Amino acid sequence: MGVERQMTADEFAADVPAALEQVKSGKVLTIVEDGSPVATVRGADEEPWLIRHDPALRLSDFKAGPPPGFEIDAVEMLIAERDFERSGKKYS
Repeated sequence: MGVERQMTADEFAADVPAALEQVKSGKVLTIVEDGSPVATVRGADEEPWLIRHDPALRLSDFKAGPPPGFEIDAVEMLIAERDFERSGKKYS
């Protein structure tokens, strides 16, 4: 899973090629409108983050932890979230 970035629909439409370059470099773009997410743009070879399980398994058989291939830096994600909140964009 790539690093997530939010942008408005207008920002996305203003420079689609630049947005697609970000996706190619591993970013996952969330398009927001009036503060609500309306779309997610991710690389074609990147699977959505899902936990798949065998329906025959019991809850006690579940092993906690990130799914295989979950490569995200938690510190980087927290810094990005903090910067987003400090920028004031979260409340606009």
